Amino acid sequence: MNMKRLLRHRIADRGEISREFLSRGLTDMASAVAYIRRLPYGQNTDRGDFRRVLREGKGTCRTKHALLARLAQEQGIPLELTLGI
Repeated sequence: MNMKRLLRHRIADRGEISREFLSRGLTDMASAVAYIRRLPYGQNTDRGDFRRVLREGKGTCRTKHALLARLAQEQGIPLELTLGI
């Protein structure tokens, strides 16, 4: 899937993370990515729980990327989160 097609993908109610985005009026991947990008950088109260990015309105690069990867997974988008060192 190319990037333009990925960003046009409409978010369907397919799980907890999808519902969190939809409840904020974010109906496609482009709006979801833009929303997460605008959130301030900051450690969440539980670093292992990427869902806190939406609840706390902040996150690190790692938690923000993990959240978007989970959203893509729920949507059936073939996207893989990898760690580069």
